[in-house]
Amino acid sequence: MTLSDELRDIPMEFHCPACSHAMVRPGSWLKTIGGFRCDSCKAMVRIGYEKKLSIFAGYLKSVQRIEWQRRAGITAGPIAQHGTKVPLPERKAPSPET
Repeated sequence: MTLSDELRDIPMEFHCPACSHAMVRPGSWLKTIGGFRCDSCKAMVRIGYEKKLSIFAGYLKSVQRIEWQRRAGITAGPIAQHGTKVPLPERKAPSPET
């Protein structure tokens, strides 16, 4: 599996292994870095390819599930990690052909 370009603009959340501080960065940032300094504890964190694959796979699965629900006409999103409904993005109505 490769790191999908489809997710380059998607904000992704991951946690510092030293202090568990949550950070959100776009997929393009996560794809290109090899290490970063935690915003909270300032620890230097190395993030390997396997960890990146794991993060991207989780987000790709979510994006595919939302797209499937959109095509199926389901109006309520999947159950989020915290047990709440996630609304789907608004769909544009197809323009009538003349």
